[in-house]
Amino acid sequence: MVDPTTIATNVTSFVPDLQPMIDIIQPLIIKLSVVLGGLFGLYIILGAMRVYYERRKVIILEDIRYNLNQQNLSKGIRHAGRRRTIKEKIFGR
Repeated sequence: MVDPTTIATNVTSFVPDLQPMIDIIQPLIIKLSVVLGGLFGLYIILGAMRVYYERRKVIILEDIRYNLNQQNLSKGIRHAGRRRTIKEKIFGR
């Protein structure tokens, strides 16, 4: 990341008449970079949390589906574990 103070130092070496304007703008640029950096970091953290919780949800739903399939299998009901082939669909079981 570029430090705003080094930019201001480099600019003042080229144009010394802009020093008062740079002194006014420099604190604003520093505050703005902290705020934007903080918001971006927060956005990244919230995105990572969302991915983590969505994966947990998918795992739980897969476990529920597995348990339902096992229960249906034990009772002899159709279940999602085994799909009927085209041959079975045409000629039956």
